Amino acid sequence: MVDPGLRTEIRSILLLRKLNGGGIIWLWIILALLIFAGWILYLLRRIKEMAPPQHVMRFYGLEYALDTLKFKQITFIHPDKLNDPFDPNFGFETNFNDDYNALVDYVRKNHDQDYDKFIERLPESNWMSVLEQLREMFKNIRNSAFIFSTIEADNEDHPKDNLYMLSHYGNEHRGVAIEFDASVLLESVSEKNKKLSGEEIDIDEAWCKITYAEELPQITCEQVFKFIIDDTPIPNEEIWINTELAKNLQLGFCLKSIVWRQEREWRLMWRNDETRLKVEKCNLLDGAIIAIYFGCCIDDLVKDELLFESKRNFPNATIFQGKKKKGKFALEFEQLL
Repeated sequence: MVDPGLRTEIRSILLLRKLNGGGIIWLWIILALLIFAGWILYLLRRIKEMAPPQHVMRFYGLEYALDTLKFKQITFIHPDKLNDPFDPNFGFETNFNDDYNALVDYVRKNHDQDYDKFIERLPESNWMSVLEQLREMFKNIRNSAFIFSTIEADNEDHPKDNLYMLSHYGNEHRGVAIEFDASVLLESVSEKNKKLSGEEIDIDEAWCKITYAEELPQITCEQVFKFIIDDTPIPNEEIWINTELAKNLQLGFCLKSIVWRQEREWRLMWRNDETRLKVEKCNLLDGAIIAIYFGCCIDDLVKDELLFESKRNFPNATIFQGKKKKGKFALEFEQLL
């Protein structure tokens, strides 16, 4: 993949150089280097896209903003409290309609050498029971999951300037946008987890970048075949949670309809299977909040209260007041502290 700018440079070289024998060789060398540079840039962009964010932002109405700033805590919510009935998509849907005959026909055609072993490990009489066990296990995982939704705070496209998000989630510009240091935020959650279970949270498992799609993923015959032929013990979550089948199912936590794509969501995931509550509070460490943005329509009395709590609990956070930008459908922010 070559950037448009690189293509322009190549055209310039073609126009400026005479194509004698030596010139052609050097031209091909330069072309190869430019293509290589283009791939490097592409890979770096892909790595940046998938790497856990450095800063994240969340939009708040006044009540939740005050709760966060006054009590130094964030709120994780259970999937049942999300505003999208398709989120998370955590069902076990196959692309062969759970038809056992269709499954074994696939195995016979594509893995004939393992057909007898497959039938022995998964006879038709056990098929519905296996499906039920898988669905029940993922139901239990869903029931123990808690989510803190954010958007990456990228300087090139900072969410504080997103009029839609401030209106929809920031109480019609009367609320607050809070920017977090993602590493300190994760450390705060890890501290809570250590108190409950004695274990730290894996950063690669904690942050989940939402992918947006038009269709729901389905389990394939090939994934079921590999799962069964590897003789994965279903009751043992620690073993089978890392299988290809399980990873495909877990994508449901990181997949939403394409209609939500402008939210560019990153989720901080946490599990607690020792509670039936739908809301979990997590105390924030010092330095977790690095910036606070007041909406352009915020009430002055409320702003004063939020300012007081911000200075008391997060003295190093930078605080801004939003206002309409003259002649533009845009905002500009004045630093208050």
